[in-house]
Amino acid sequence: MKKLYFIGPIIFILIWILVSYLNLVSVFFLPKPDKVIFSFWDLFANKKFIYDIQSTVYRWFAGLIIGILMGLPIGISMGASEKFYNSLEVLMDFFRSIPTITLFPLFLVFFGIGDISKIFIGAWATMLYVFINALYGVRQAKESRIKVAKIFHATKIQIFVKVIIPE
Repeated sequence: MKKLYFIGPIIFILIWILVSYLNLVSVFFLPKPDKVIFSFWDLFANKKFIYDIQSTVYRWFAGLIIGILMGLPIGISMGASEKFYNSLEVLMDFFRSIPTITLFPLFLVFFGIGDISKIFIGAWATMLYVFINALYGVRQAKESRIKVAKIFHATKIQIFVKVIIPE
């Protein structure tokens, strides 16, 4: 049986053409397809668009690196230490329940309107994901593998480096 993935988009485009050229919806809400295509072409012909993409990629990458560097050590140490986990579990659940985008005004107040606030909102979101995955990755380490390492008289550091971190 042939898979016809292109049928849906073609129907969507045909409905768009029909609705826009019959003026069923205002041009303000639904622009005509040719206007969109010319605007899209003009966007790529304009060099400012490339600068905007570079700025976005820079902010994204900086936020990603900062988030990983913050989230990984905290998640690993919280997952490895029961006392550390118990003392910060409530705080972790509190921050995890807040959507990151709602913190953006707070980041603007603390870091200003420049790149720093945009980088740190990305770093915050990344840090939460990395932190939680590292935390539960360490906590869910197979108990049988840890027991085998203890049978072979592995030190706590060896167990952590050779068993828990790979998990």
